[in-house]
Amino acid sequence: AVERHIGCSSVISNEFLLGVALFNLMENAIDFCAPVAPYVKITTLRTNEGFVLRVEDNGHGIRAELMDRIFEMYY
Repeated sequence: AVERHIGCSSVISNEFLLGVALFNLMENAIDFCAPVAPYVKITTLRTNEGFVLRVEDNGHGIRAELMDRIFEMYY
């Protein structure tokens, strides 16, 4: 199941790069969902600082010892 909560109607961004980022987040969320009752939740909202895009799934998550490396290229 995919659940959406869209809190803004437009964003000024590089459309290609935002699309790549969203595709990668969605692909990862779908690949690592729990095998029973899987879900992916997409939430957006506008804040005073800008725009927040959140992709959540019910997979097993990332081990604590790997959290410092998740933004390394190709990790």
